[in-house]
Amino acid sequence: MVGSPIIGTSANKSGSTPKYDIPSIIQDLSLKNIHLWIDGGRLPKNPPSTIIDLTDPSKPILLRRGRTKVNEIFKDLA
Repeated sequence: MVGSPIIGTSANKSGSTPKYDIPSIIQDLSLKNIHLWIDGGRLPKNPPSTIIDLTDPSKPILLRRGRTKVNEIFKDLA
Protein backbone atom coordinates (compact mmCIF):
# COMPACT_ATOMS: atom_id res chain seq x y z
CA MET A 1 0.00 0.00 0.00
CA VAL A 2 2.93 2.36 0.67
CA GLY A 3 4.49 1.78 -2.75
CA SER A 4 8.06 1.72 -1.47
CA PRO A 5 10.18 -0.27 0.98
CA ILE A 6 9.76 0.15 4.71
CA ILE A 7 12.86 -0.47 6.79
CA GLY A 8 13.36 -0.94 10.50
CA THR A 9 16.17 -0.99 12.99
CA SER A 10 17.93 -3.95 11.40
CA ALA A 11 18.41 -2.09 8.12
CA ASN A 12 22.00 -2.77 7.21
CA LYS A 13 24.06 -4.21 4.39
CA SER A 14 24.20 -7.97 4.39
CA GLY A 15 27.05 -9.08 6.63
CA SER A 16 27.52 -5.73 8.37
CA THR A 17 26.71 -5.08 11.99
CA PRO A 18 23.15 -4.15 13.03
CA LYS A 19 22.35 -0.44 13.17
CA TYR A 20 20.54 1.18 16.08
CA ASP A 21 20.23 4.83 15.01
CA ILE A 22 19.33 6.72 11.85
CA PRO A 23 22.77 8.32 11.25
CA SER A 24 24.36 4.83 11.24
CA ILE A 25 21.72 3.51 8.84
CA ILE A 26 22.22 6.44 6.46
CA GLN A 27 26.01 6.00 6.52
CA ASP A 28 25.87 2.23 6.05
CA LEU A 29 23.34 2.20 3.23
CA SER A 30 24.17 5.54 1.55
CA LEU A 31 20.45 6.29 1.51
CA LYS A 32 19.09 9.14 -0.54
CA ASN A 33 15.58 10.28 -1.43
CA ILE A 34 14.06 9.16 1.86
CA HIS A 35 10.87 11.13 2.35
CA LEU A 36 10.20 10.30 6.00
CA TRP A 37 12.24 9.14 8.97
CA ILE A 38 10.60 8.26 12.26
CA ASP A 39 13.42 8.78 14.72
CA GLY A 40 12.93 7.13 18.08
CA GLY A 41 16.49 7.95 19.09
CA ARG A 42 19.17 5.35 19.73
CA LEU A 43 17.48 1.97 20.15
CA PRO A 44 18.47 -0.80 22.59
CA LYS A 45 20.88 -3.36 21.17
CA ASN A 46 18.51 -6.28 20.67
CA PRO A 47 19.51 -9.20 18.47
CA PRO A 48 18.40 -8.86 14.83
CA SER A 49 15.33 -10.70 13.61
CA THR A 50 15.39 -13.99 11.75
CA ILE A 51 14.51 -13.51 8.08
CA ILE A 52 13.18 -16.27 5.84
CA ASP A 53 12.45 -15.97 2.13
CA LEU A 54 9.00 -17.46 1.45
CA THR A 55 8.86 -16.48 -2.22
CA ASP A 56 8.37 -20.18 -2.89
CA PRO A 57 6.50 -21.47 0.20
CA SER A 58 7.48 -25.05 -0.61
CA LYS A 59 11.19 -24.09 -0.37
CA PRO A 60 11.72 -21.60 2.50
CA ILE A 61 15.24 -20.14 2.55
CA LEU A 62 16.95 -18.80 5.67
CA LEU A 63 18.36 -15.37 4.83
CA ARG A 64 19.48 -14.29 8.31
CA ARG A 65 19.68 -16.15 11.59
CA GLY A 66 18.40 -14.04 14.47
CA ARG A 67 16.93 -14.43 17.93
CA THR A 68 14.21 -16.91 16.93
CA LYS A 69 15.37 -20.51 16.59
CA VAL A 70 15.27 -21.56 12.95
CA ASN A 71 14.03 -25.09 13.65
CA GLU A 72 11.02 -23.61 15.49
CA ILE A 73 10.14 -21.43 12.50
CA PHE A 74 10.46 -24.26 9.99
CA LYS A 75 8.43 -26.54 12.26
CA ASP A 76 5.64 -23.96 12.31
CA LEU A 77 5.77 -23.68 8.50
CA ALA A 78 5.29 -27.41 7.98
